[in-house]
Amino acid sequence: MSFTKIKKAWKWIWQSDSILSWVVALAVIYIIVKFIFFPGLSLIVYGTPNC
Repeated sequence: MSFTKIKKAWKWIWQSDSILSWVVALAVIYIIVKFIFFPGLSLIVYGTPNC
């Protein structure tokens, strides 16, 4: 995938006012929060388990 296609998709997701772009943006935010932010926060707060 070329950089221009990624740039176009990024612009469409975050700057378009269509309903579909809103749904896609919310899905992207949900995935980032669920799989990156919360596990990272858990790692910072609780650390790794010492067995």
